[in-house]
Amino acid sequence: MSHTLSSDLFQEVRLNGASASEAVISAAIAGHHGVPVILFAGDDVAVEEAGRDLPAVPGVVLKHACGTYSARHLSPHETDQRLRDAVRGALAVVGAARPLRLAGPISCEIRLRTRLVAEWLAYLAHVERLDAFTARYP
Repeated sequence: MSHTLSSDLFQEVRLNGASASEAVISAAIAGHHGVPVILFAGDDVAVEEAGRDLPAVPGVVLKHACGTYSARHLSPHETDQRLRDAVRGALAVVGAARPLRLAGPISCEIRLRTRLVAEWLAYLAHVERLDAFTARYP
């Protein structure tokens, strides 16, 4: 899990038992508030992952991942043009977009990279520690 969620702490997130990508997590949070996702923009890996998980949402590649901390960037002009075109297309169909709404009650299971964070989470009310690295709510 990369990009806007830190992969320094999380190894995997599962919502209602299904592995959830960053795209699904973000879309589910937005959907909870009645907001549809109309476009994904990012590197080729993020856009491919989002397209696989949420095929109705268009994506635009703005850079190409080379590794965890590096990417091959497009020119600023090319990036600007791609993003403008993608946003224009997404806004043209915004009325047809539907929010992602997960069936409730929602359980969230997080597999962490360290045992200590799993232990800290287990001190919270309604959080269950499943093993040395995994916590679940509720």
